[in-house]
Amino acid sequence: MRLGTLLLRDAVIGLSQLEESLKAQILYGGRLGTNLVELGLIDLDTLGLYLAKVHGVPVATQARMEAADPGTVARFGRELAERHVAFPLGPEPLRPETIAVAMSDPRQPDRIGDIQRALGTTIAPYAAAELRILYYLERHYHIERRPRFLRPADVNAPPIVSDRRRTQPSPSQVSPVVRFEPRARRAETAPPPSEVKPPGKASGPKVMSYESARRAIATAQQRDQIADAWMNLAEGRLGAALLFIVRGQAAMGWRGMAGDGKRMAGAAVERLAVPLGGSSVLQACYDTGKPHHGPSPAAGRPIERQIWEALGVGEPPEIMLVIPVIVGQRVVNLLYGHGAGGRTTSDAHVRELTDLAGEVGAGYARLIQAARIDRLVR
Repeated sequence: MRLGTLLLRDAVIGLSQLEESLKAQILYGGRLGTNLVELGLIDLDTLGLYLAKVHGVPVATQARMEAADPGTVARFGRELAERHVAFPLGPEPLRPETIAVAMSDPRQPDRIGDIQRALGTTIAPYAAAELRILYYLERHYHIERRPRFLRPADVNAPPIVSDRRRTQPSPSQVSPVVRFEPRARRAETAPPPSEVKPPGKASGPKVMSYESARRAIATAQQRDQIADAWMNLAEGRLGAALLFIVRGQAAMGWRGMAGDGKRMAGAAVERLAVPLGGSSVLQACYDTGKPHHGPSPAAGRPIERQIWEALGVGEPPEIMLVIPVIVGQRVVNLLYGHGAGGRTTSDAHVRELTDLAGEVGAGYARLIQAARIDRLVR
């Protein structure tokens, strides 16, 4: 039985709460249980007990994880722990040759087999909440948690205070029902996107067309596929780009294309978190819910400099483009970009990227609805 179904059956959560967590999972990623905890709908101990029921294995309680055997922790090692998001507890009391391991996926044979080969012994998988495992990996192995798995107030970005009135509604004011109004289609006068070539290149392979990106989003089965399609379109139209997830008072990196035109490694992008609340091109877009194409409103451009450093940009651009994705009256993504070699992004390319933001929001809405139906019929 699935986690959500089991929690509903036992009346731990209600249907509307399950739907809220499914929506958060589509928009912000992470496991269903992680989103339930982050929304304050269940606690980590309850989640651990139900994960153990779902997977048919013992639960790794907080007390058991606190009492982890130091020798086993050292033997297990950082690389193995990080690769499998697993934390070693120590030898089993009645089977000392068997090592107990807390896992977020305790029933995946490939992961279990890989750990057993690395340790040269049998392991006994235990169930534990993803958030709890990540905490102990950071504590024992110094594996830094990505901003996605920190509370909004803990995101590793300096606070910026602003006296301006915020235009975004508070989370309590936002309905869990998706209400998305797609933008108008791009003008027929725009150049055929299939003939667009990467900026700064006289020749080379054609990049993804608008229609191809739109079809990819329309048929996407996962949120990551939606993000990749938008970035694929941006690759031929921007010199550098970063796609952010907006949550709480921070914009957290999700996908990136560096200043040299190469895609950035996921881990490098996901470590980036910049605050919202001050003055920046991100904030200008976030406050209005409309694309921002122009210079930064901040003289010192502190937020933009963080972005440029992450992108490896040598010459700071004057004109920048930021496009929002809005779901349920709330900005959930921001796409930052600027032209190659200091050039301004063309109006046609701005139009394509902006129009595709509408498809991104519609794609999220479709995935949320599909997840809701799937949970109800199974």
